[in-house]
Amino acid sequence: MLVYPSIFHRANSLEAIVRQALLLGELSTRAAQTVEGISQEADISEDELRMVQILQDALGRGYVERRG
Repeated sequence: MLVYPSIFHRANSLEAIVRQALLLGELSTRAAQTVEGISQEADISEDELRMVQILQDALGRGYVERRG
């Protein structure tokens, strides 16, 4: 599991992963593992949860594919 120096850095990392996945239409295995880890954190913020939901929706609709 990744350790982030702050929740701010974790949120920024998650946002970057989601933006890249939406832009490229694909999500790497490592990025998917990172998102999964963040989504299971006890202190996940509403913004982070919303980003995870956006990514899950994009995966479900076929806009983003898992690669790896």
